[in-house]
Amino acid sequence: MKKELDLIKEKFSEEKPTLITLVGESGAGKSTLCKFIDIPDIWYSSSGTIVKRLNQKGIPISHDSIHKFANQAYSENPEWQVPDILASMLEKRILILDGPRRIKEVQALRKEDINMVVIRITASQEERFKRLQSRDGIDRNDFERVLRDESQETELGQLLSMSDVVFENNGSLQDIQTRAQEIRNFIKGE
Repeated sequence: MKKELDLIKEKFSEEKPTLITLVGESGAGKSTLCKFIDIPDIWYSSSGTIVKRLNQKGIPISHDSIHKFANQAYSENPEWQVPDILASMLEKRILILDGPRRIKEVQALRKEDINMVVIRITASQEERFKRLQSRDGIDRNDFERVLRDESQETELGQLLSMSDVVFENNGSLQDIQTRAQEIRNFIKGE
C-alpha cells in the first residue's frame, strides 16, 4: 500500500481541488472503501445520484431500474453528472467519486484544472459474487446479468484501463480498513 499511496500523493498539489475517483466492477469494494474512509460529506456516489432521482419519481430501486435510468440519462447527455460532481468538489475542496461507469464523464473531469487520481479496485469474480450475494441477495443468474450489463452496456472496461493506481481487494475486511485509514490520514493531512 505504501507504494500505492505514494503514487496518489504525487498527483496532488495544495492549490487545486482534489478528486479521487474509484472505478471497479460491482462487488469489488468501492463503496466499502468509502465507508471505511469514513468522511461521508466528501463521498459522491454515482449510483447514489441515480437512486435519488428514482426515489423522486417513485420508481422501486433495483439493479434493473438503476441500469435503465443510467442508460437513458447517459444516452441523452454523457456528462449529465459532471456539473454536480464539480460543484460538490469545489465546495468541499476534496471529493471521492464512487463508481462512474462512462468514459466521457471521467474524461470531462480530467480536463478540469483539478488534482485527479483514478483508483481501480479489483477483486476476483468469485469474491465479487459472494459480496453481492451477501449484500444484495443475488443468485448466479443475477450475477451473470450484472456481469453482462457491465461489459456490454457500460464503458467500465475503458475506465478500468484509465486507472492510475490499482488496489487488489481479495483480502479481509481488515485489509481494506487499513487502506481506507491510510487514505483518510492522507486526506486529513495526518
